[in-house]
Amino acid sequence: MARPRALLCLSRRAARYRSWHQDPAISARTSFFAAAAVVNEVLASHAWLSSFLLDLGAALEAANEHRAVQIKAGQIYGYGSVEGNTLDFVRYEQLIVQAHLDALCRHSAVSYRREISAANACFAALRCRLLRGFANRCFLRAADEALRHLGRPLDFAEQHCRVVLGVRVARHAALHAKERDSACRRL
Repeated sequence: MARPRALLCLSRRAARYRSWHQDPAISARTSFFAAAAVVNEVLASHAWLSSFLLDLGAALEAANEHRAVQIKAGQIYGYGSVEGNTLDFVRYEQLIVQAHLDALCRHSAVSYRREISAANACFAALRCRLLRGFANRCFLRAADEALRHLGRPLDFAEQHCRVVLGVRVARHAALHAKERDSACRRL
């Protein structure tokens, strides 16, 4: 996919995730969609846009949209805390990511290593002071927390690392959305 088209796709996907999070029937049960919006915004701001990632994002969006419908219908997350439901959702999504990574590795170990290396390079770049000013603040705070929690660098190959990061992105994204909504109400 050409870069401008990919950026548009990611921006539109982020907007859809943001709109799902703004639905009270969903945001009262999970912060997952706020995190998904942030992650797609971060992806849209990076040069690292492989066809694997774009295809994975489309597959995740289809699965996540199905879950949004289930949440609104009260079929899932009808009980439990927002944090617990978000953790469950992040784990669910990362199972899908892991399945795609495993399939890529079976198909081409070289492509798998390239994807993991590119993702890990992006994670490492967050630690560079010069680049931190350009990073999404929600994502940056979440990545810092994840690094402290793990006590080691983030590794895209490890499902646990992605879950730790995802839960923290959800928490910061939801807080940011609440702050933004409160500021808008005061105007």
